[in-house]
Amino acid sequence: MSDSKKANDALIADTSRYNEQYNILTAKMMAEYVNKSGDENIFYSPFSVLVMLTIAADSVGGKTREEILDVIGGDISFEDLREMIIKLQDTFAEGEDMVSANAVCVKEEIKDTIVPGYLEKISDYGGSLFATKDIVNDVDRWVKDNTRGMIEKIADDSMSKMLAVLMNAVAFQATWARTYSEDEIYEEEFTNADGTVNEVTFLESKEKGYIEDDLFTGFIKSYKNNDHCFMALLPKKEKSGKQLADIIKDIDLTN
Repeated sequence: MSDSKKANDALIADTSRYNEQYNILTAKMMAEYVNKSGDENIFYSPFSVLVMLTIAADSVGGKTREEILDVIGGDISFEDLREMIIKLQDTFAEGEDMVSANAVCVKEEIKDTIVPGYLEKISDYGGSLFATKDIVNDVDRWVKDNTRGMIEKIADDSMSKMLAVLMNAVAFQATWARTYSEDEIYEEEFTNADGTVNEVTFLESKEKGYIEDDLFTGFIKSYKNNDHCFMALLPKKEKSGKQLADIIKDIDLTN
C-alpha cells in the first residue's frame, strides 16, 4: 500500500464523525443557492464556508457561539479543521497540492478597535488580518494571490460599505491519471439554462467510472495515482430551480 493510500485511509477514518453533518450542510447550502440563483450558474466551496463559520465561532462566545455551532451541527473548532487539512495534504502524491488560506480584511477606520488578542488568534489559524481603504479591490487581490490566479475577481460594489470580511481561499492542483489529448480539447457552442449560447472550451473523453442512483447519473475521473478524483453529477430529469433544490436536499454525498 502506498504512503498516500495509507494517509488517505487514515484521513477517512479520522474525519468520519464530521462527514454526515458536513454533507447535510453542503446540500442545504447548495439547495438555497439554486433557489435564489435563477438562471445563473453557481460555484461555491462548502469547505470554505465551514472554515469561516468555525473561525467566526472561535471569535465569539455565549449565545452567538451556540447559534453558529448549531448551524455547523456540532462543536467543531478551527483547530479540528486545520488538522484535517494537514492530514489531507499528507495524502497528496508528487504533483498534487492543495492550499487553504485565511484572512480578515477590515476597513481602515475600524482597525484600532480590533482586540489585540484577536490578531494572535488569526495568526494561530495560519491567517492574517489587514486594513484597507478599498475593500473591493483588496479582497479581489487577496483571493487572486491565494488561488494562484485561478479566481481573479470575486468581490463587487455591494461589498464597498462592509466594515469587515472573513475570507478563505482554496486552491487544488493535480494531474489527471489520463490527460486530455489535443483532439479532445475544442471550442464549441454551449446552450445555457436561459437559452443563451456561449462559445466555450470542451473537454471530451470516455470514462469507466460511471455512477448512478435514483436522482443522478454521473462519472468519476481519477487524478494521478488514483487516490483522489473529480466527480460530476447530472440530474436524471430537467428540473425547475425549485425542483432541483429539492433533489439536491436529498442527495447522499457520502454514498
